[in-house]
Amino acid sequence: MINSKLVLMSICFSILVVASKAQQLLIPDMKIFDAKNQTVSNLDYIGKAISDSRVVILGEQDHGDASSMQAKAKLVQYLVEKKGFSVLLWEDDFFAFNQMSSNTNQYSIDSFKSIVSPFWSASTAMQNFWNYLSENARTNKPLRMDGYAIAFRSAYAKRNLRTHLEALLKTRELSLENSGDKNWFLSMVDSLLFNYNNKVEKTEQEKFYSWCDRLKTELRKNKKTANAVDEQLIYNIRATAEYTWLREYRVKHMAANAYWLLQNRYKNKKVIIWTANYHAIRDYGKAVENHPTSGPMYRNAFDKDTVKSFTQLLLEKGQESIYSLACISLSGTYTPRAWVSMDNPVEKIVVPEHSIENILNKQTSSSLFIDLRTLPTDHLLQSPWYMTPVLHTRSLISQWAYVFDGILFIKEQKGLKEPAE
Repeated sequence: MINSKLVLMSICFSILVVASKAQQLLIPDMKIFDAKNQTVSNLDYIGKAISDSRVVILGEQDHGDASSMQAKAKLVQYLVEKKGFSVLLWEDDFFAFNQMSSNTNQYSIDSFKSIVSPFWSASTAMQNFWNYLSENARTNKPLRMDGYAIAFRSAYAKRNLRTHLEALLKTRELSLENSGDKNWFLSMVDSLLFNYNNKVEKTEQEKFYSWCDRLKTELRKNKKTANAVDEQLIYNIRATAEYTWLREYRVKHMAANAYWLLQNRYKNKKVIIWTANYHAIRDYGKAVENHPTSGPMYRNAFDKDTVKSFTQLLLEKGQESIYSLACISLSGTYTPRAWVSMDNPVEKIVVPEHSIENILNKQTSSSLFIDLRTLPTDHLLQSPWYMTPVLHTRSLISQWAYVFDGILFIKEQKGLKEPAE
């Protein structure tokens, strides 16, 4: 564990050593970013940084960050129109998205919008983006949308999952169809849909997992199965049970869904993943290595897959062509716990004095894009610095070039209910 006073002394010493040279390096390595006024034609510096990456992961500190969402929306537009990206994956219901994306002609943009989390679909700041997606859907090359979250939270899933599962058992001639456990199994699935905190005895948990594993094996061997999507559905049902009953493995299962989509449905496509900064971290161990509790927890974890980040897991699965971008904020306000309610009162953003956010603030009056991949080794930002990458209440110290590929520095953040720019 690193003593906090020693860390602070190290930071101050680093500043004194490299300050004069770093001041000259800072401006040329950064680009002004203006989500409101810049056109996509003026964002080629983003394209240069991303280079030939097949997957771009766009994070945000908190789901109550309206300004970050608007910035990400502008980046999506650029990636689609100038870099040939054709797929957008949301951190939302895999099942509902899978059903709709398989029959895109039957569903409108509003249908897709209805299964995206409210802070991304219903907030004022996002409406221009949804208008853009609606216009894009009428082009000859519409953007495909899909989801990779495991939980069946959408109204669509609640209406359709059981019916779909019953049909699957019958048409695929699975053993559960004629088993006395069929109604029990379906009732357990219902409980996962409508009772997120239900308590289930250990023996019933194991029985449920056993049936999920058996169904997956049967689907894999069944010649009537046209593709692997039904097997992945059963995987998601099991994963939802694990998360609901054990509160574990959510990120691991989201990464498995995203990897499945990248390798199967969108194998040769360029894909944008819309998510949180937490999931955009390339190396979670590096991000928290100096934290007094999270650092030891990561190092001592029995199953490392339970503590690794989403992007880290994708990288380890062999998905190497990834560019991860984090949005960070200096000041302003955000809507806390927006996943519970977008009506929560906004809170003020405060960052530590010795932080990347304050270093950047001293260099410009604008928001900035920084490509961490190309910073010189003696650049000030290559040194360990405090930053608040996740939510707005937890500052960490790290060498951030090991954690993210790029940073979008938002000068002033706004909450979801504040006037959109």
